[in-house]
Amino acid sequence: MKKIGPRLSDQAAEWYEKNFATRGGGAEFILEAFPTLWKQTLAELRGKFTVGEINLLIDTFNSTLLAPNLLGQHVELCAHDSMRLDGSDEKWGVAHDEFMAKLKNLSLFEKACLEIFVRAFWESGEWENPDGVDSWVGKIAEAEARTD
Repeated sequence: MKKIGPRLSDQAAEWYEKNFATRGGGAEFILEAFPTLWKQTLAELRGKFTVGEINLLIDTFNSTLLAPNLLGQHVELCAHDSMRLDGSDEKWGVAHDEFMAKLKNLSLFEKACLEIFVRAFWESGEWENPDGVDSWVGKIAEAEARTD
C-alpha cells in the first residue's frame, strides 16, 4: 500500500473524528472507497448526456479549478456562463434549456463526480493525444446515432 499524508481543514478533521474511530482511519476508508463510488456514479450517468454536452463541459472546465468545499456546485454555473457568455451551446450543438435541466436534476454527488470527470480530462494529459477527447467523451456520453 502507498502512504500519503493529506491535509485536512479543521472542519473535515472534526467530521472524521466524529464519524470514525480515528481521523486517519476515517480518511483512509473514504480515500479507498471514493474511486469505486465515482466509477459507479459515472456508470449511472453514462448515456444521460450527448457528445456535444460533454464536449461543452470539457471545454468549459479547461480553466476551472475545483474547490473541495464547493464540489458539485460548479457545473451548472460554469455551463450556464459558458453558453451565455461564450456561445458554447452553439459551438457544441447543445440545446441550452434541455442541458441545464439535465444538470439541475442531478444530485449534488452526481454533479461532483461529473465535475471531477471533466476536470480530470485536463489533468490526465489526454488532451495531447489526437483521439484523447473522443476517447474521454466516449466514456460517459450517449452513443451518437449512426446514419449509415
